[in-house]
Amino acid sequence: MKKKFLFTVFILALVAFFGLAILAGREYLVSVQGVPEPLLVVASSFIDFGPDVAKTNLTTVTVTNRSRYPVNILDVAATCSCSQVMLEKGELSAGKSVKAEVSLSTIGREGKVTGKIGILYKSLDPKLKDDTYLANINLEAVAKPKAD
Repeated sequence: MKKKFLFTVFILALVAFFGLAILAGREYLVSVQGVPEPLLVVASSFIDFGPDVAKTNLTTVTVTNRSRYPVNILDVAATCSCSQVMLEKGELSAGKSVKAEVSLSTIGREGKVTGKIGILYKSLDPKLKDDTYLANINLEAVAKPKAD
């Protein structure tokens, strides 16, 4: 009896939480854990270039604004000199996508090479005030030394 009661209270609390999230009109989606889903989504947030002979790996990823409001891309940065990104800063309209070119260089390196790209952005939804968010792209490759 007590377990049934606690389960019912839990379900009611969960329904109330989601109801309040919807009524609050927050732009981002709420995941099962209650953590906000990102407004700006990278189609491939993990890119594995695989094994190669030392070279520069290049690919294009799609970055999409899933919100009903524009987002402002404030900054784009890489964690190391081995990774690069080409994505223009500025406003991205609601529901629109842009292409970003990302690269990971394994030249002069051996073994596992990793890099991370960060996209700092802000929603132009007045309800979200001045909150800033970060979208990440993780890059990985395995560098094999050139055979002589």
